[in-house]
Amino acid sequence: MKIYTIIILSLLIFSLYTPVAFSAPAKPVDLVIFVGEGCPHCAKMKEYINDLKNTDFPNINIIEYEVYHDVDNQNLMDRYAKAYNTTSQYVPLTFIGDNAISGENKNELQRLLTLCQVKSCESPEKIVEKFYQDHPELENIPTTAIDTSNYTTVGWVVIILLFIGFIVFLVFKLPENKK
Repeated sequence: MKIYTIIILSLLIFSLYTPVAFSAPAKPVDLVIFVGEGCPHCAKMKEYINDLKNTDFPNINIIEYEVYHDVDNQNLMDRYAKAYNTTSQYVPLTFIGDNAISGENKNELQRLLTLCQVKSCESPEKIVEKFYQDHPELENIPTTAIDTSNYTTVGWVVIILLFIGFIVFLVFKLPENKK
């Protein structure tokens, strides 16, 4: 009887120290992130996601879109934002399962990744696809994509107007000083 007790206690102690490798494998998690080139918060979030992928969450499928220089990606971000009932004004904008994370919220990201590894979360791409199947009337609503092609022209117009204003100021101000 004593031997059975020792064996059972040994097995119990061994099972407590068994590595997590014997548990069920983690489920894959799809993550969609919209970033802007040169955005410091985006760079930090991307680095954090890659660190998580290399350590605690190797099953992350990362889908990344750059929106500052790509109008198609801006439109896609607007589509995701509509489907998730959130704003598309800020990057980084991250989608996991049926949740959207605006900005550099690392705690929320880790919480959602942990949750989606335990329970199976639907891919954000599928959620957006289903949304527009259920709401086809929203498909053709114009988006608020930023067109940066005329920023240079606007900049030059402002500079020219400032220069003309300075010249006019000098012409009218200098005769007063000569008297």
